[in-house]
Amino acid sequence: MTDTATPTSRLSREQLQDLIRRRKQGAEAASPAVQPLPRRDPSLGPAPLSAAQERLWFFEQLEPGGFTYNMPAAARLTGVVDYFALHAALSAVVAHHEVLRSVVSWDGERPVQRVLPAEAFEFPVVDLEAVPAEGREAQIETLLAREGRRPFDLARERPVRGVLYRLGPHDHVLSLTLHHIAGDGWSIGLFLRDLGRAYAHYLAREVGPPLPAAEWQYGDYAAWQHSEAHEEEIRQHLPFWRETLAGAPAALELPTDRPRPARQSFQGATLYRLLDGATVGRIQALARGHKGTLFTVLLAAFRGVLARVAGVDDLVVGTTVAGRNRRELEELVGLFINSVPLRLALGDDPSFSVLLTRERDATLAALAHQDVPFERVVRELAGDRDASRSPVFQVLLQVQNTPTTRFEWPGVSLERLEPEVPQAKLDLLVSCEEEIGGHYRVIWRWATALFDETTIARLADRFEAALAAVLAEPELQLSSWPLLLPAEAEQLRSWNQTAVDYDAAGATLVSLFEAQVDRTPEAVAVVMDLTPPVAPFPAETSPPGPLSPPPSNPPPGEGEPPPAQEGRPRGAAPTAASPLTATPDFTESRATTRYAPNAATPTSTPPPPPGVDGGGARGPGGARRR
Repeated sequence: MTDTATPTSRLSREQLQDLIRRRKQGAEAASPAVQPLPRRDPSLGPAPLSAAQERLWFFEQLEPGGFTYNMPAAARLTGVVDYFALHAALSAVVAHHEVLRSVVSWDGERPVQRVLPAEAFEFPVVDLEAVPAEGREAQIETLLAREGRRPFDLARERPVRGVLYRLGPHDHVLSLTLHHIAGDGWSIGLFLRDLGRAYAHYLAREVGPPLPAAEWQYGDYAAWQHSEAHEEEIRQHLPFWRETLAGAPAALELPTDRPRPARQSFQGATLYRLLDGATVGRIQALARGHKGTLFTVLLAAFRGVLARVAGVDDLVVGTTVAGRNRRELEELVGLFINSVPLRLALGDDPSFSVLLTRERDATLAALAHQDVPFERVVRELAGDRDASRSPVFQVLLQVQNTPTTRFEWPGVSLERLEPEVPQAKLDLLVSCEEEIGGHYRVIWRWATALFDETTIARLADRFEAALAAVLAEPELQLSSWPLLLPAEAEQLRSWNQTAVDYDAAGATLVSLFEAQVDRTPEAVAVVMDLTPPVAPFPAETSPPGPLSPPPSNPPPGEGEPPPAQEGRPRGAAPTAASPLTATPDFTESRATTRYAPNAATPTSTPPPPPGVDGGGARGPGGARRR
């Protein structure tokens, strides 16, 4: 039996570390040295799409004209902006990265990316200086939101566009929108870095190219993904994913506010929370004590809360990796980010310390096999696709522990803005981003087709309460995590305050009843409906009409009593499984009785307690200031 036949959840920490070491050694023996990324031969025609690009292109064919995979970015430019230098710099960056000027077409067998000639970048300047000052920010908000929602035609236009809004001589907002098929979050940072370098070059009127020549292009990476060498690497890792995800639940069913639609709508909303520096310090200290990371602590707390809320003990949570584990890829704009499913079982009610150790080991094992594109995992393991939800996992947690870079241009200061685009690729995505100063901003994005904001706010509250509890007591078992919010605890306490303080000393139930009769002698005391329930007619018959007399001579057999039910003699009273069950109605002030099919408890339930709103300052375009 090979080592891949043993589920990793059953291995000890030492066994798991030995398994990772032996697998790594086996991969190194099969490939003694990492070969450099081969350059694609342009004479062979256009480059194919990468695995991640193919998936996005497929979604575009299913839902054309959408903005789900738009990546809007914006920056406030304060200072004197040279329009010529900015326009030339944008054109230079798009010319430098071929993926930014590529369109997708079908070559008869598969989709390919065709690189368009390097031309001047279309860059309109919209003057808003004439707009009254009190309405200027609202106008910017509207324009940024509209620009972020504008769809791309990937077959005809470049996957990036930009607009400059002029608010005053020294006040501008730069809007850039990148389609996800041409980049990721890392790519946006590279784009802005290269844009600043090229802007400084043209502002100084320097000669020569503004950016160094690129050794590789994204098309080289996409072509390599389709090579036999890469396929051989993938085959080495696939057994791990088959083993890890074998028998995994197809979905995580969190309590929703509405039924799940037949197809994902991808409409979403955003809630912002904050992990202060003191809490971050405690998380990092606990992580060091368990040889983990801030991510594994947050994941353990997040998974535990999800398990308790959903009532499950086996769940898959996704995360993301940069996918740039080769030197050649670090400077390329393109779609490299990869999704990694992380599965863990919690059926033994572990303490947080035990759960944290398991999360660390499961994460290490998964990252050792992160080179398999998620699209390949889906194709190999997911089976039948469900259009109502994403495959393998529906909830994702990611941590970005690199503070946002501040960009400075000659004579211009930049303030990053984040236009709000109501999109949700999953049921729930939680992103923790490190800010300058050591605190983390926690961004909750959810599918509005499923959840209300108050529901997500309560889930965020439960996560924060559970995190505080396990930081204070790491040995706390999962079943003891305090998920009940203070407002909910108070509501339960008030509901259960049934004690009544009677003034009359020595009062009895009879004397109190008599006193009530004296006070309200005409009031109704008890109402009881003694009408016996009528059994429903069989589906194939109809009830007799109100004026239909019974037949004088019933046909043979009709006058006989019905056959006895199985397990009950004729004439016996109905059992507790009878379809009609008397249920007391506690919604009335007087005692009544109603009949409801198969009802054992009151049919109404109290509404959930109200949630807690998230807040935070916003910049232009409904944007969060970074």
